[in-house]
Amino acid sequence: MIIAIDGPSGVGKSTLAKNIASYFDLQYLDTGIIYRIIGLKCIEKKVKNNNEIIKIARELTYADIIKNNFRLYNKEISESSSQIAASKIVREIVLSIQRDFCEMPFGIKQGSCLDGRDIGTKIYPITNFKFFLCANILTRAKRRFKELLSKKTVVTFKNTLKDLIKRDFRDISRHHFPLKISDNAICIDSTLANKKSISNRTFNIIKKKIIQTLFEK
Repeated sequence: MIIAIDGPSGVGKSTLAKNIASYFDLQYLDTGIIYRIIGLKCIEKKVKNNNEIIKIARELTYADIIKNNFRLYNKEISESSSQIAASKIVREIVLSIQRDFCEMPFGIKQGSCLDGRDIGTKIYPITNFKFFLCANILTRAKRRFKELLSKKTVVTFKNTLKDLIKRDFRDISRHHFPLKISDNAICIDSTLANKKSISNRTFNIIKKKIIQTLFEK
C-alpha cells in the first residue's frame, strides 16, 4: 500500500503522514528532507557548482536520510534546499531514491506513506490513496513558526510568514514538478481542523476503501 500526502508547508502533512504510517504499519518518508540533506552537505562543503551538487545527490545513502538532524530546519538550509529542488537533474536523482523507498519496504512493513509536494503528481502517481492538504497562509505561518521554535531555530513570525509566501511562489511556479493538486486526490482543509480529527478522517477513508476492495475480491 502506498499513500501520498501532498500540500504546501504548514498544513500538517508530516503529522498526518506519520500518524497514517503508525496506524497502518507503513514506512514513512518526508520526501522534502532529502533536499534539505543535500543542502546541508553543500553548505558544509561550501559547494555551489552544479556538478558538485549533483555528485552529492548521487552519493546520498539511506543512513543519511534517516539520520535526525535539527540543523536541517534553519533558514539557510530551507533556502538552499528550495533552490536545489528547482534543478531538474537533482530532482530526477532524488526521484529515483523516493521511488526505491516506495517499492522496497523495509523489514515487515506493509507499504509506504510519503509526504511532500509532488508525490501524487510525479513521484508515484499510481498510489492507493492521494490526499492534498491545504490551509490559509496565516494559520500555516503560525504552525511553521511554532515548529521552528520547537527545533530551537532562531526565527521571527514576520520572517516565517515572508519565507512561506516566497516558498509557495517558488513551489507553484517552478518549471519542473510544480506543486499542484493531483488527479483523484482527496482535498482536506486543515485550517480549522485539529490533528486528531484529520487523522481519524483519513483513517476512515482508507479503511473503508480497503474493506470495499476485499469484498470486491
